Amino acid sequence: MVNKMNDYVIKSTYKSFIVVSILSALIATVGMMIDNIVVGRYLGTECLAAMGIVSPISMILSAIGNISSSGGATMAARELGKGNKEKMRSVFTISMGYTIVTGAVMMLAIFFFAPQIATLLGAKGSLMDPTVAYLRGIAVGSIPTIMMPNFLGFVKLDGSNRLPLTVIGAMSVVDVVLDLLVALVFKQGMFWMAMATSIGYFVAVAICFTHFTKDYNTLKFIKPLEAWNELKEMVSTGAATALSRVCDTLKMIIFNNMMVIVAGAGAVAALNVRQQVYNLVGSLIMGAGQALMPMAALFFGEEDENSLKTGIKVSIKIGLEISIVAAIILLFIPSVFVNALGVKEPEIVSMAEYGIRIFAISMPIRLIVVLWNNYYQSTRRNILAIVISILQAFGFTVLAAVIMFKPLQANGIFLSFLVGEVLTLIFIYVYAGIKNKKFSFAIDKCMLLPEGFGKGVIRRWDVSIGNSINEVTALSEKIQVRAKEENFEHKSLNVIALAIEEMAGNVIKHAFNEGEKRWLDILIIQKEDGFILRLRDNGKMFDPLKYLHEHENDDNLEHMGINLIKNLADDVSYSRTIGLNNLILTVNNK
Repeated sequence: MVNKMNDYVIKSTYKSFIVVSILSALIATVGMMIDNIVVGRYLGTECLAAMGIVSPISMILSAIGNISSSGGATMAARELGKGNKEKMRSVFTISMGYTIVTGAVMMLAIFFFAPQIATLLGAKGSLMDPTVAYLRGIAVGSIPTIMMPNFLGFVKLDGSNRLPLTVIGAMSVVDVVLDLLVALVFKQGMFWMAMATSIGYFVAVAICFTHFTKDYNTLKFIKPLEAWNELKEMVSTGAATALSRVCDTLKMIIFNNMMVIVAGAGAVAALNVRQQVYNLVGSLIMGAGQALMPMAALFFGEEDENSLKTGIKVSIKIGLEISIVAAIILLFIPSVFVNALGVKEPEIVSMAEYGIRIFAISMPIRLIVVLWNNYYQSTRRNILAIVISILQAFGFTVLAAVIMFKPLQANGIFLSFLVGEVLTLIFIYVYAGIKNKKFSFAIDKCMLLPEGFGKGVIRRWDVSIGNSINEVTALSEKIQVRAKEENFEHKSLNVIALAIEEMAGNVIKHAFNEGEKRWLDILIIQKEDGFILRLRDNGKMFDPLKYLHEHENDDNLEHMGINLIKNLADDVSYSRTIGLNNLILTVNNK
């Protein structure tokens, strides 16, 4: 038997995730930019300034949501990889409860202490009233603001790959339409502008609940199995993403002050242009990183080292292709973005274009750092992920800026972003080298899998076959030949061969459209007590066990074949996760 598995299924899954992740981030970013444009154009500069003052509160709400969206969904994916659906549902229940409780606390705190918060954020004089009004409008939507990204992470994990795009698109449209109505028709102020955003989040969460009507939905609210332990692990897993956002905000506050010292207020405008480009184009990198997380967590839960390695390879390759193309565009036409943001003063234009070009150069490096950091989050290297987040978003970058901003002035601050990314990447490889006692850029050396990961396996075969009955039959025959050659008296491998013939044949018939070229990944693991067979594909949902139940009174061959394998195997389980059909059979040496 030829041990050969291609990357078709994993690559196709990653592409579907990265498209949704990038578009979701882009839509959300564009929505925020439109909010600023509407407020600045129709309500005036003071109201626009109030939005800027309130931005740290929006960041805090986002960070709280990131803890559950990154931590909860990643934990759930790991449990699904272990085949533990009840644990996944328990994590889902805990994470949703977390968003409701934290959202309610933030809502009450922000609404009733809005004047004190506004003063703390720096609002004074004529800025006080619009800032307080905007804070109270944002407060009303605290629960859905925190809940929405968390909900999206779970529905995407549970097979609704396109629903997140629908949700964020609808939210953005509602927000923009209500913004225009508030400003142009009803002539209201900042409270109702913020309420437009809050209503958009309520609509988004309402659309998320439509996932429960899907045939493939497995999400349910249950009594948590280990509430306190699950909550602690969720917070620990999601902390890296949340801290990265907090550190980014602190870094920009420091850099704004540095820019004023060395180059005046105009340099702050140039830095803001660079930041807006980062928010927009950086969503490509964010999308690439987010797309890896559920895959890595699932494969980690399965203890499937080969699929983990393939997933990282695919994400680096596709992520680099996207980031390099974007970087080339930014390098050659930064003026397009500067002009679009209305900057005209030659000195500020020059600084902004320099900052954009430095960001462009850093994009491929940042992409690799983000991918490794998200991978470590997904594989329970939480402390390492937190350290990387702090170093990348704050530590190395601010240190470089402190060293360079006096001799190089504004250019030194822009350059510090690139230096920070380079130093963080070096840290990752040096840390991995110390752990492995050997420095290497190889992917498997940086995966840092725990001791005992995937152990207990005598041998394994990874095979990809096309959606052809002939290939299924040929593989089954090869396995039977191997069984004879190695004299498997317990006949377990013969059962595996028969299972492949029957189950893979049904997958090809029911999960794939006739005439399309697809691949089916087959993993066979031999352990001391028997064999494990896993069939994985990215076709339409097909649960053989459900099919068997629905056709239990039929006499067709598909029903009879599935029933035969169910009786021969010691255990058969099916799951639909991240858009993949996963069928696992266990055959003991009996």
